[in-house]
Amino acid sequence: MKIQFVYPSWTGEYGILAHFARRASIYPPLNLALLAAIAQQHGHEASIIDGEAHGLRMEELIKQSIAAKPDVIAMTGMSPFFHLARDFAQGVKAQGCKIPIIIGGQHITIMEKEVFFPEFDYGVIGECENTLPEILKRLEDGKDISDIKGILHRRNGEILYTGKNHYDRQLDKLPFPARHLLPMDKYRIGTLNGRKHFTSIQTIRGCP
Repeated sequence: MKIQFVYPSWTGEYGILAHFARRASIYPPLNLALLAAIAQQHGHEASIIDGEAHGLRMEELIKQSIAAKPDVIAMTGMSPFFHLARDFAQGVKAQGCKIPIIIGGQHITIMEKEVFFPEFDYGVIGECENTLPEILKRLEDGKDISDIKGILHRRNGEILYTGKNHYDRQLDKLPFPARHLLPMDKYRIGTLNGRKHFTSIQTIRGCP
């Protein structure tokens, strides 16, 4: 199964300040790279489109995503920019595409059904390293997912929640993020000696 992870550009929200925001730093979406590595580990074909790193406008991001013909699209959404994930999903659906869209991240984990908009086909509450492979396998086999914990989905228009996902958080058992799917040359951070190439690593789970 081809899964595509999409990260919309957020600095465009700041108009002329976007230039300075990008000059300050562009961070790699390490969370998506980790999930891509997990998907690959389970035999799926994964790709990542980092709209922020490539400076893609929403229209171009939607165009590139659809052109890649993925079997499923996965996104994450922090609260300040959750509307961008929704805008992207709306744009894909507006093109008549029936590609399933999975949304996860902090905002939907907190707000749950309240932000599970019609443009999203599946919502993942909490951590999903253990559920994503099972979701993909069920979608690939055309099977029901209603017994996978931590999932929002719909049945006859009604939003259903499958219950809390009990995740055994052992980060050392996870694969290294699939950085080879990211444009690593574009990630830079401002230092006293100018803008330097960099990446990030995950040593603990949670908000610093």
